[in-house]
Amino acid sequence: MRTIGLALGMAVGVLQAPSTAFSQEADGLCQRDERAFFHCRVARSGKVGALCGSRSLTAEAGYLQYRFGRPAKVELEFPPLRSRTQRQFRYRRVSVGRNDSGEWRIGFESQGAVYEAFYDGTIDRERAGILVYRRGRDGGLTQRARLDCTSPDGAWDLRDLGAAIPHALGSLDDDEPGPPVVERGDLLTWPRVSSVEFGCFLERQLGHKDRQFHCARRAPVRPGDPCKSPKLYAAGPGFPAAKVGQIHPDVTAIDLSWERGALQQVTLTLATKMTDRAARERLRLPAAGDPLPQNVQRIDVEECSAHASCVTLTGFEHLGAGDLDCGAAP
Repeated sequence: MRTIGLALGMAVGVLQAPSTAFSQEADGLCQRDERAFFHCRVARSGKVGALCGSRSLTAEAGYLQYRFGRPAKVELEFPPLRSRTQRQFRYRRVSVGRNDSGEWRIGFESQGAVYEAFYDGTIDRERAGILVYRRGRDGGLTQRARLDCTSPDGAWDLRDLGAAIPHALGSLDDDEPGPPVVERGDLLTWPRVSSVEFGCFLERQLGHKDRQFHCARRAPVRPGDPCKSPKLYAAGPGFPAAKVGQIHPDVTAIDLSWERGALQQVTLTLATKMTDRAARERLRLPAAGDPLPQNVQRIDVEECSAHASCVTLTGFEHLGAGDLDCGAAP
């Protein structure tokens, strides 16, 4: 019997038809016109986690939402809006075993926490659960909890769930890249990606191979320390000036800020001065006040010279040596 764990995050692609038990609107958390893609009863609590979405879900069409709680009281619904939902989940294969066994994870980030559901098929008795991480000011993750679920009537194998999720990640514990999570035409996918993932994007989609950060890199990225090793702490690929025009014709320069191996901030210099609304429309960014994906903390548009505006996408707050009491060198 398979068990699967889920607390606050998962995603799914185009799946095989659900079982009869599983198609019963996931204990009331899914609506009658939705498909219940996943069902999980949390051990000891009796609460239910369900993935509800369009009956015909693909990477580009339909929507997917995770709901957690009881039919009379849904405690969490993610994402809150049914727009671009597939891009707010992430899917990855962590390890590979014999006979197509391994570990698969699907999750998302919300309010400073990362939730990952995992399915481990590398042992005789399959197991699954949810890992909860908290993101610190420096962008690093610390595991805070693990929640197991038991739901034999709605158990699912995560191996086939990546079809509808365009983002693929390497492990949280290493920097071995999978397919790049960054999309050339979607700037919202850039903040918080790893330096290796972005380097792989530059190589595969723009034909530029960074000397350090590229698809073939296998050595883990050392996060560095803002006090003791600031250069290592801020290491990451730069954006090649010759490739800027391939991102958008109105952009003349792209500056990237890295911290602990993650893209902390992206700044785009525009060819002319634009209003906040015009800049967002030209770059296909959400309007001021609209919800942002979980990897983007904020978007700012401001004048950066007498003749140009700059658009900045911030993934997380900067934390450098000037923000810490580094003290005297030992």
